[in-house]
Amino acid sequence: MEQAHINDELPELQGHWANEMTTDGGIYTKGDGLPDNVLDSYGKKSYKTELVDDFVTLEDERLQENDYVFSAVHVVINEFDMTANEDIGGYLFNENTEYGNWEPADLYGRKSFDGEWIKLGKFVCVGNKIFNFIDNDGKVFENIDRNNTVKLPARIIALKLEHESKYFKNKLNLDIRIQLRKTAHVASLIEGKDSIMLYNINSGRIFDSNGKWVNQKNTLTIEGSEKIKEQMIERDKAEYGMEGALGNHSKAWVLLEGYPTTSNMQKEIVKTTNDTKNQQYDIEYQSYAYEAAYSNYADPFDETSDNGTLKEQKSGTFYDLLPKGMYVDVGKIKVTTVYRQGGTTFLPDRPCDFTVQLKENWKNSGRTMMIIQVSMKPIV
Repeated sequence: MEQAHINDELPELQGHWANEMTTDGGIYTKGDGLPDNVLDSYGKKSYKTELVDDFVTLEDERLQENDYVFSAVHVVINEFDMTANEDIGGYLFNENTEYGNWEPADLYGRKSFDGEWIKLGKFVCVGNKIFNFIDNDGKVFENIDRNNTVKLPARIIALKLEHESKYFKNKLNLDIRIQLRKTAHVASLIEGKDSIMLYNINSGRIFDSNGKWVNQKNTLTIEGSEKIKEQMIERDKAEYGMEGALGNHSKAWVLLEGYPTTSNMQKEIVKTTNDTKNQQYDIEYQSYAYEAAYSNYADPFDETSDNGTLKEQKSGTFYDLLPKGMYVDVGKIKVTTVYRQGGTTFLPDRPCDFTVQLKENWKNSGRTMMIIQVSMKPIV
């Protein structure tokens, strides 16, 4: 899970959530009338695993339909066989590699909590952790992974992954990109806070070959505040239409933190030369100014520039009150943008337009004030 961020400007936030569900469904694959204790009796029928992600909270309050969207997704699926192991006198699960025999996983989305599920397409395994996505028009998107995700339609706030299997065990991993929105409700929840917990709770169910829900729970399988538990129970009641029937839930969380922004200006001597002929010292120095945002988890540049927290500096003015007896060789002044190399090393980049003013005896100090006005050249 990648860290997300919050600040006073409420930028749109993004973070990855890997929702994983492991199903030991082999018992539901036994053929009718076959003995229980023979491995060959299994793998005859299919069971279906359903993994749903539709419950996101800030602290213990569920986010509303317009507070967030799911913007992108990818999946990883694993299938497992069971083999007898005489050394341990039991059985072992071994990952199946006959990828072409795996059933696809169907992806559905919703645009409201009680809206209809819209089929978006299906994921097909074509190799070891290699998946293609095929949309409803038959268009194939190859090699879907965390860096090459499936972009979702607008306003999707819930996702469901359905996968049928005849294997003894399978594992579904639904990795979702969440984007918080700049709503009054979100603002009210984070107002005055330096940090806040964001929770994401998924729901899993298993169905046998007859479509019967076989892993109903009567108590919640997650810990949390009483308010979250009450909201989760109400969610299941509304979703499943059965009093007291709960899904299998798990949750992940991340601490959303504000990132600090700073304005900095530094001045340092680059080179000093003792000019004995003219009985003077030639001193070359540089000054630079920059604004920055810091994060231990991600580069917030796009967030800060997009939402206006930091504005790109395209012009500025440097004031330098020179020591008595110092004069400036204006012809040797150079002004550029800078780029950072490493922690605090800044190197020249693109030349800038500038003007220089020298004001003698600045405010009766006997010293010269050098004023350099800078503007960036247009990028062509």
